[in-house]
Amino acid sequence: MKKKFYKTVKVEKNDITYLDRCFFVDYYILETQKSTERHGYIKSFGIEAVKRYTDYFENNVIQEDRAYDITQSENEIYAFAEKLARNTVTPVCLADAVSDFIGEEEPEKSAV
Repeated sequence: MKKKFYKTVKVEKNDITYLDRCFFVDYYILETQKSTERHGYIKSFGIEAVKRYTDYFENNVIQEDRAYDITQSENEIYAFAEKLARNTVTPVCLADAVSDFIGEEEPEKSAV
């Protein structure tokens, strides 16, 4: 697996939970290769989101989540990562964002 840094987003919060009144979310692109019988290897891309902050008690807190095998398109994963960054999707919400993205990518089903 390869992990490539994509972007960091700083979020200002007027909340005593965050000592510096902000937190950061780092986004990474994950690349894996799957073995297939017919094509050798196929690249697959995923996302990792890491939220970092210092809490009121001066503890460094890190929350993270990853989603693998979201798409086989490098262009799609970068567009998705940009959408996550624009909307400041945190690790807690990553699974929901991925589900929504995958749902968008499914072809429409006809009523029979």
